[in-house]
Amino acid sequence: MRVTTPSVRVLQGDSIDATIDAHYFFGEPVAGADVKYVVHTSEYWSPYIAHDEDTDLSSGQSQGEGDQSDEGDYAGEQVSEQTGKLDPDGKLKIHIPTKVDGHAHDMRYRIEARVTDAGNREIAGHNSVIATYGSFAVGISPDNYFFQKGARIDATVVANDYDGKPVHARLRVSIVKYNYSSQPMKEIVLDTQFAETGADGTARVSLTAKESGGLTLKVSASTPENREVTGTDWIWVAGNGQESWAGESKEIRLVADKKSYQVGETAHVLVMTGLPETFLLVTSEARTIQSKRVVHATSPTPTIDVPILSDHQPNVYVSVSFLRNNSFYQSSKSLKVPAVRARSGRELHASGARFSRQAGRRRIQRRRGG
Repeated sequence: MRVTTPSVRVLQGDSIDATIDAHYFFGEPVAGADVKYVVHTSEYWSPYIAHDEDTDLSSGQSQGEGDQSDEGDYAGEQVSEQTGKLDPDGKLKIHIPTKVDGHAHDMRYRIEARVTDAGNREIAGHNSVIATYGSFAVGISPDNYFFQKGARIDATVVANDYDGKPVHARLRVSIVKYNYSSQPMKEIVLDTQFAETGADGTARVSLTAKESGGLTLKVSASTPENREVTGTDWIWVAGNGQESWAGESKEIRLVADKKSYQVGETAHVLVMTGLPETFLLVTSEARTIQSKRVVHATSPTPTIDVPILSDHQPNVYVSVSFLRNNSFYQSSKSLKVPAVRARSGRELHASGARFSRQAGRRRIQRRRGG
């Protein structure tokens, strides 16, 4: 039982053509059998655009396209349920319309079909197609994630198509803050710069952190289909008057100052509790618990330092928790530590061992008079 499509992607607004094809194990088509097929949609993120790790990628969208990965692919909203019959060749051709997403998000359309033959035996198959909002996607990655008010914010912007190829595009890059108390939510632009991607699909930009608090870096571009694609990332700017975040929220949010670290560096992790004072249990965890300590936080946004060790490769989790009014609050953040140093260390160890063996042989030869 197969569900096949001529393409792994379509542009939103176009239809998805698919063929449901069912055969018995001995090769004969399941002719005339009843078919029920349902379509679910879920948000998709291009694997060629970097995203904040806190973004919910639990539905596996960034794993690939088409039928390459089933992990988490059962999430989403059901948008259609249809029935039909297989033709004498055991096939049913179907057409699934896609709609332009109102939030300008890319979407995954999952098609699941169930075929019931004359003997009331049921078989199932599925496939997925990506419906993109535009013909390319854009993203932005700051060099760091928290700043002092008035500091310069350096970032890299990127434009890639959905095959990972660079795209030349004119981009608008802004720092924005959102007023969640207004209806509808109001976007306030604090600083703007225009950029143009080069042959590698990237460009560098610099903006200024003019206000404090949780701010959003936003990049946008117009596609040949006359649609505006956007990418965002989140930063924190320290300063008076914006010491808490999300109003009275008591949720913990952890913000690392970099996307990845090397052994020997120190990660600076901003902890946002929204409380003026509290005691935090801070742990670092890799294969085992690496460290544990209690930190007396005297502000709503303390910074904790985490030395990066060789045992932290390829990543280490920093966890923060506290008790408040008989409620337990906890959050964790994965810090990436690429294993480059580990390989180099093994190579150095092997080289050192070879050097020691060679030196030992030379000492033995000298004692023997060789």
